[in-house]
Amino acid sequence: MRTFAYATSLDSYQLFMREMLAPVWSSSSSSSSSSSSSRSVVVVVVALVLLVKIVVVVLVVVVVAVVVIVVVVVVVVE
Repeated sequence: MRTFAYATSLDSYQLFMREMLAPVWSSSSSSSSSSSSSRSVVVVVVALVLLVKIVVVVLVVVVVAVVVIVVVVVVVVE
């Protein structure tokens, strides 16, 4: 349940960032070098945020899997 919520929020976040960056991409043809470098910074920041969110989702999945395995082992041993 929790991992599904994280995945859903991640998808909606990606969609939101695409819509937010659409004006940046469309105005890039008439931009100067300074705004293109700031656009690159925005892209790097967005990529890092998405990477952190993906790592959080993976960690949550791993923790849930470990807890389930421990519970199953404890139940089987007893």
